[in-house]
This record gives sequence, structure tokens and C-alpha cells, in this order.
Amino acid sequence: MKVTTTRLTVSLLVFGALTGWASTGRTADGSPSHDKAPARPNILLVTLDTTRADVLGCFGGDPKVSPNLDRIAGRSHVFARAEASVPQTMPSHTTIFSGLHPFNHGVRKNLAVMVDPGVPLIAEELQREGYSTGAFVSSFVVDGRFGFSRGFDHYDAPDSRPGVGDGMERRAASTVAAAIEWLAGRPPPWFAWVHLFDPHAPYDPPQPFAGRFSGKPYSGEVAYMDNEVGRLVGSMVAGGTFDGTVVIIAGDHGEALGEHGEETHGILLYEATTRVPLLIHMPGQTTGVRHSQPVGLVDIAPTLRELVGVEVESDGVSLLPALHGKEVEDTDRRVLYLESLEGYLRNGWAPLFAVVRGSLKYIDSPRPELYDLSADPDETNDLAASRPGAAEELAASLAAIRPAAETFDGETIGLNPDEAAALLALGYVEGTPGK
Repeated sequence: MKVTTTRLTVSLLVFGALTGWASTGRTADGSPSHDKAPARPNILLVTLDTTRADVLGCFGGDPKVSPNLDRIAGRSHVFARAEASVPQTMPSHTTIFSGLHPFNHGVRKNLAVMVDPGVPLIAEELQREGYSTGAFVSSFVVDGRFGFSRGFDHYDAPDSRPGVGDGMERRAASTVAAAIEWLAGRPPPWFAWVHLFDPHAPYDPPQPFAGRFSGKPYSGEVAYMDNEVGRLVGSMVAGGTFDGTVVIIAGDHGEALGEHGEETHGILLYEATTRVPLLIHMPGQTTGVRHSQPVGLVDIAPTLRELVGVEVESDGVSLLPALHGKEVEDTDRRVLYLESLEGYLRNGWAPLFAVVRGSLKYIDSPRPELYDLSADPDETNDLAASRPGAAEELAASLAAIRPAAETFDGETIGLNPDEAAALLALGYVEGTPGK
């Protein structure tokens, strides 16, 4: 169910006029021109639900889909190879906010699972550091009752009461309007999280985006969301807060769109659903910098922690050195962890685990797979048989990361019949793949 807004503002021209940025669309290689971030900068985190990286112009996709995000990329650090730990919304967002692998934060599936109160979350840490904190989310999947409201002074989510509010989700325009209102005139430092859900199935973009991308409704949804990101950032530029803000824009997972036989996401661990956009704009930054090393959404929380001087143990690493023109330590040997338990939990299939190191990706499945992502980004040439040594080495790396004994369950909460019925339309019910 998508809520139709009565007014739609196309933001590109306003955004461009306010910023005066050159409309290059692509980022440039080179050293960052921004100054070191202030000790307590404002922080904006925008999470783009169900957004695969290669649909955006700044990651090689159609520039018509993402003119605003491409402009932001032109003044940001662009991480060309960012990986989601899990191709699902709740586990991925828990990783973003905690900096922990799913087996450490305990959220291994969507819905009816709470983030354990003992799991450290960046919003709570920033709140303790004196930040005012506001969250503006677009879907029940990240409703505050699941633990995501911890650390937020203000939590703005769709009203799921039948016949009263937005329902299980709302369009980006409503979420962005709430965020703009909260940010207006707000004294620093503040932390705002804006979650946009539009590209999630079923795809139903509003006009004029449906007409512009006829036959490609997913692209239309992403383009509409891009428009609203432009409106949000344009309001910050107009208010004079953008240049002094750390802006992080990240997809939580991608969308298969039929690749490898998967229509949406949640089951398989191929790049279509695990590779996500990641942009980081630092205060004062005026040029784009492109990074090719693999990084993970697990790195966002430790980056923010180092930025504000909070020491909390993380599974990810801080990207702050890269944001200041240095290499992240042990880039070439670093191993990123991925998992999908959806097939196991719903259908009794084998759980899937994977690691990415450099250009190689190893998927531990009943028939292990190995891919060279540099030469084969679509993962069509399985190298497990021809490069057994590399496959065995990465299998050992995966075994070293995973705990010897683990549980796939978390603390659960009940859903009432109205919530369960509404979620049926989104595919969030037992027995239906693709959450």
C-alpha cells in the first residue's frame, strides 16, 4: 500500500540553484578538499530501503534516475563497493546502528524480533554526548516497538492503526516533510535519521515518475525517492546547515529484479541484493572522492563513534581515515561477512553465508561458489572448481568469523491481526519469500 501525496515538488532545479554545484553527476578521483570536521558536527543519516547501487547514475546506472543523489555524490566520498551484511531491512538497520555482525546483535530476520536492550546503538551514544536526536521512518518494519526508537528524542513513524494513519508505510514526501519541520532552526549538534521505503515492492511510483520510467516501475520509485532526497538536502542548503553536517546516505540492501532467479530480496547473497550505495559528505567538502576498497554497512557506526570520540567495541572499522585522505587499515586483507537465513527460517532450506575479500566473493551454500567481482560483477562465472585454493582460504576465513555455536532466534513480540493482515500486502508474512 502506497499513500499518495497531494503535492509533489520536483527538487532538482531548486537543489541545483541553491547549491550552485556543477552538474557533473559523477565523482572525481583525487584528494578531499574539505577541512577536518568539527568536533561535534551535525549528522544526517539517510537510509534508502531496497536500493541497489547500480541503479544510480553515480554507481554506473541511468543518470535520469538519480540526478539529486548524483549531485550529492559530486561533493561526497563515494564507496563504490559497499556491502550489506544481510539483504533484509531490520537486520541491516541493526547492523548500521550497532556496528555489529548479525550474530552479535541478534536480529537475524524481519519483524517480531526486538533489538536486544544490551546491544549498543549509535543514537543512544550521540544522545548521551548532547545531541538532539530525531528519526523519521517510512515503514512499520523499522517501527519503534522493535527497538529502533532507543536513543531518539523524537521518533516519527507511520501510524499503523487501520483507518486512522498512513498504514504500514508512507511515501517519501511525508517522511521528508516531517524531517524538514523538525530540522528547521534546530540548534546544533543534532542527529537525524531519515528512512525512505519507496523502492520496496510492490512498485507504484507516483507521477511524473511513473510516466518517465514506463515499464520500469522500480526505477520510477528510486527516481521519486531521489527527488525527495533532493528536497531534504535543498532545505538544509537553504537553511545554511548542509556544509556543516556529516551526511551519510546508504542503501540497506538491494533488489534482485529477477537476477539469479530471485524477484525481490531476502534469500540469496548475490551483489544485486548485497551491494548498496554509500555516500559520505564531510563538512566543507566541495569535491567528490571515489573509493574502490570493499567496505560494509557495519562500518557506519564505528565511523560515527570515532567522529565524536565515543569508544564502543564494533565488528566494523572506522572509515574516518579514508574520509581524511588515508587508506583504511588492512584494506587488501579485510574480510566482510554476509548472511541470509530467510530461506532456512521460512522454508527449511540451507542457511547462506558469504565473505568478500578484495575482488573475491565466496558463498557458503550446499554447493559453494566463488566469484571474482572485478572481472565478473554479475556473478555468472563460478570459480570454485577452477580456483579451489582461493575457495578453501575464504571458507576458512568465514569459519573463523562465525561463532562455533549460534542461535537464529531473537526476542519476539506479537503482532495484532490488523498488523499481520496489512503486512500481508507487503510480503512480510510467514511462508512468503522476499521480505
